[in-house]
Amino acid sequence: MRRIAWVVAWFVAAAAIVDGLVEHPPHGADVVNAAVFLALFVGVTVFGLSRLLPKRPVPRRATLRRRLWAATAAVWAVAVLAVGLEVVTIVVNGGLLPWLLPIPGAIAVRGLLEWRSDIVVPARCLASGDWTPVTAAAFDVRPGEPVDGWAVLPGDVRIKFRLPAVPADIAEELSGRRRLWLAGWPSEYLVVGLPDGESYAVDVRRDRKNTVPGGAGPPVASLAMKTVQQSFPVPPEVLWNALPSGVSAIGGQGPYYESQRGFVSFRTGMSLLSWGQEITATVAPSGGGSTLTVQTNLKFGLFDWGEGKRIAARFSAAVAFAAGTAALA
Repeated sequence: MRRIAWVVAWFVAAAAIVDGLVEHPPHGADVVNAAVFLALFVGVTVFGLSRLLPKRPVPRRATLRRRLWAATAAVWAVAVLAVGLEVVTIVVNGGLLPWLLPIPGAIAVRGLLEWRSDIVVPARCLASGDWTPVTAAAFDVRPGEPVDGWAVLPGDVRIKFRLPAVPADIAEELSGRRRLWLAGWPSEYLVVGLPDGESYAVDVRRDRKNTVPGGAGPPVASLAMKTVQQSFPVPPEVLWNALPSGVSAIGGQGPYYESQRGFVSFRTGMSLLSWGQEITATVAPSGGGSTLTVQTNLKFGLFDWGEGKRIAARFSAAVAFAAGTAALA
């Protein structure tokens, strides 16, 4: 019903705009104002379509990396273009127009960021190489059609899921073996596939209450990902108990501790100088002690200008101080 109301409102607004342009064609400075207004309308239309139209993700894993780079490049291109137009408008025109022009640019950038986030989640999970089988069931499973069902996650957590346009191999696994394979679990969303397959599907319900915080799997390799590894002459349990001190030292948010696999995942907030980082710290036994591996991945962008290494160094130093030890040379 809400979707119908939005469509009707769009047609009414479009009819009013066309009628106004026909009855009162813009002249002189009004041409620029009319163009800005049309840009606003087009931006709102594109954003609305991205929210209203059903999303049918491309199920081929081989396209993920290429789509991720394309989405990142599109976000940067639109952002730079919007800033450039704003500067030109301030210099050439002035007046009220510079206050209105950022609106369509912001709408376009936000829509592209949402598109990119829809790619980042499955890309990160599938790149981890970790697969977790879970018991699942659904009625009327048909390849290429949406599927609603139930699953039992690790820890006996029962959830409902909805997979859009489920690929044939996943549909066969679900209907024949009553099983789903989760990629990169634990993860913020349910990313489903087969360890030896080429397709994937993402739970469109995205009910965060039914899952765990994201960033738990290794990030997708990129120029914005940094890894710092240090060895310590203490048992892994000592480093593990000191991890919360490292999280607090760098202002980490939403930490998720996975004791069985020996890692903690969390994120840092956005600031004027950074989009924030997604961080995974892993403790593993090594000869004569333990190893702490800290991976940082910029939430948005291609380069972090050394921020990842600085954060990893501060985190490791805080953990070492809390554990009462120092890194081996």
